[in-house]
Amino acid sequence: MVKNSGHPSPETIDGKYDTDEAVRSAVDAAHESRQEYMHNVAKLAPHLPQLTDAYAKEIYDQIEEHEHRIVPSLGLNEYGEGMARHDDEIWSGNTNSDLLLSAEHATDPVRKSTGVREGADHGTGGLAMALSDNKDLAFVLPAGRQTGNANVDSTHIMKDRISDLLPNKKAFISVHGMIPGKFSHQYDDREIHAVIGLGKNPEEANRELANRLIQQALDELGLRVVIGNDTLFFGENEGTPRLQYDSDGKVKHAARLAALGEGSTTNYVRREVGDPLFPAMQIEISRTLRLLPKELEYRDARRKVMSVYMGYLLSEQLIEIVANSTKEENKTQ
Repeated sequence: MVKNSGHPSPETIDGKYDTDEAVRSAVDAAHESRQEYMHNVAKLAPHLPQLTDAYAKEIYDQIEEHEHRIVPSLGLNEYGEGMARHDDEIWSGNTNSDLLLSAEHATDPVRKSTGVREGADHGTGGLAMALSDNKDLAFVLPAGRQTGNANVDSTHIMKDRISDLLPNKKAFISVHGMIPGKFSHQYDDREIHAVIGLGKNPEEANRELANRLIQQALDELGLRVVIGNDTLFFGENEGTPRLQYDSDGKVKHAARLAALGEGSTTNYVRREVGDPLFPAMQIEISRTLRLLPKELEYRDARRKVMSVYMGYLLSEQLIEIVANSTKEENKTQ
């Protein structure tokens, strides 16, 4: 039940929840389904042979090994200092590759909303480094002790490093993490697993790349991806399927995650390159599909491995779609 065409609006459905038994039953069933899949997301994959335990464990171990380089014991409180030897230390590698992958929140950034260093996108650093190993990508990430936020601040040492790495690059992808449980309609039977942010005023060519991922991720992995620029969605409301409303009685949507801020690395890269057609975007991956600090881990051993592996496969799909697009462009020139 991924597509919502033909359904009444979310506000209409929420208004009928208390009075229409059929609506309440359908909403509750979809909510229970989302919760179930969040705990065992690998059940969604229709092509189980490609999700073999042995290879999944190999990829999981690789991501975990890299994450340990940043946070040695995978403890939640280690993501502030990381392994940085000085403030705002930046790590990069495989820098001669055509595609640049960043993980701005691999360690705790200073969050704009609180002014506090907190809230790393756990697992994105290890994921970026594993993808760099396996897909021949350049990567860049903060090792810890961040004094700002590379995806918000108009100037930041990580942006300087990105700028140094951009010459001869053909594409840029920024990897982030998001809170799980997002949905665009109460009848959705699964959460939104990833949101693609295309930045300000994206060209249709970049939207087409995102649409390819939307279809491929659904067909091959059973995962739901949306474009943050185009899709409004909701966050979980403390375990209930009901929507949240603001003080004026208007329904509250979750943050768009579209890389719209002037300081987003997606917009920064496009400005630096000077080409609106340059493939640059961010992907926000649900916590369901990421390696987590030990204090936040809720999955048993196999589900943990398979979930992280599916997050890797989703990221790999996006990389291959973007990389293939640059090859196609070269053929036409």
